[in-house]
Amino acid sequence: MKPMKTALITGSGKNIGKAMALRLAKDGLNLVIHGGSDRDACEQTAHEAESLGVRTHITIGDLSKRT
Repeated sequence: MKPMKTALITGSGKNIGKAMALRLAKDGLNLVIHGGSDRDACEQTAHEAESLGVRTHITIGDLSKRT
């Protein structure tokens, strides 16, 4: 069985990040969807990606901080 690939896309709730996430989902990659603070936008991206048959995980936070 071929292993599934997973991509982490930062800023994937909106704009270019969302477009990249959905493109990768169309190619069959599972997604880790990241957003700085807009969970609703990330949930919408996740819903759209899951409708393409992939699994998603949402993470929210500022990746520029080490804490």
